Amino acid sequence: MGYRTVVVLANDQQHVWESDPELGAKIAASAARINRAGQPRFEYGNIVEVEHSDCQRLVVLDSYNGTVLAEKSWYRNETQAETKLALLKQAAAELGYRLEPI
Repeated sequence: MGYRTVVVLANDQQHVWESDPELGAKIAASAARINRAGQPRFEYGNIVEVEHSDCQRLVVLDSYNGTVLAEKSWYRNETQAETKLALLKQAAAELGYRLEPI
């Protein structure tokens, strides 16, 4: 597995970025700066994260930013339901709550 880059593009600028031959280069340049500058904006949006693809995250997207509520590592043979539950439990615990089955 490699790394992933999560990008939020502004739809209001779609008429510009959809034909920008430099869009990929602009995303790559912003992604390279993320470790030093947090979530760097670029002309058409924002880089939300650059992370190893083994990292699983529960994220709130707000405007052009992302806030991580919980994260964990990928595990072989873990079901999607197990992943969701583990992330939800972690987020709840960090907010002072405990999830219980009903």
